[in-house]
Amino acid sequence: QRRVMGRAMALLRRLAPFVSQTRAFVFPLPVVSGPVVRVIPLTQRVAFSSSASRASNVSQSGPVVPGQILPVPLIEKNWWSLPAVGLHAKLTAPVLGLNSDISETIELNSEIFGVPLRRDILHNVVVYQRNNKRPVLAHSKTKAEVAGSGKKPWKQKGTGRARVGYRRNPIWRGGGAAHGPRNTVNFSQSLPKKVRTLGLKVALSAKYAEGLLTVVDQASLVEPKTKILDSLLTAKDLHNSVIMHGDNDMNSNFKLASRNIPDLTILSYRAANVLAILKHKRLVITKEGVRQLEAEILRRK
Repeated sequence: QRRVMGRAMALLRRLAPFVSQTRAFVFPLPVVSGPVVRVIPLTQRVAFSSSASRASNVSQSGPVVPGQILPVPLIEKNWWSLPAVGLHAKLTAPVLGLNSDISETIELNSEIFGVPLRRDILHNVVVYQRNNKRPVLAHSKTKAEVAGSGKKPWKQKGTGRARVGYRRNPIWRGGGAAHGPRNTVNFSQSLPKKVRTLGLKVALSAKYAEGLLTVVDQASLVEPKTKILDSLLTAKDLHNSVIMHGDNDMNSNFKLASRNIPDLTILSYRAANVLAILKHKRLVITKEGVRQLEAEILRRK
């Protein structure tokens, strides 16, 4: 991973004379200016803390703040510990009302929605989830399983023909497969619980850093009509989303109405996973779901 980051930084150095601002979705978004990288804020709504203990390992002069000049070797060495929204930032998000217009904000836990964007962790978790969900369908029969007689077709000697033991021979038409696929293969793999939890944090932080995290007050409908829900999602620009809800903030009408919308996935906060978050463009969490999701992730430590 460091070798990949080194190549990326070398490319940015070469492009520096030709571009004034180069934005890359890695850690704090860099603006290349000669041999240094200037850290700029990703969103204006993020307030940075001036007392970050973790920043002392990155910068000798104190915490990393927007506009600070950092040498490229320092970024290359500490890319894995630099979150895209600032070190120990105070994260807030507006609360959107699906059925009403409300003006409210909610504070998010920076340990969950403001962690460094570890692409390697996301890759490991996605591979783990897809392998564990992988169905084994391909299956061929061996010479012991195909139908056919076990009788010797002709005698061993005297006929002038090649010797053969039985008709289920793999080199004969209709015989068994010698080295074909078997449905006994197990593709499932294990991954440490801390890595899976970190992957979920990184996925949530990535959606927040991209501005694709939406918090809604509740997910409820008066009647289970797909047309009504589709019009709401279109008006709020919430199509191609995964909606996470808490225990008591989504009624049955909303769940029934969402069944016929192909680009919408409904998940409980307990079923939050990296693959579902990354498959959809936008992440929508209810207000109660945010608190319960944070409590669940912190409980897994």
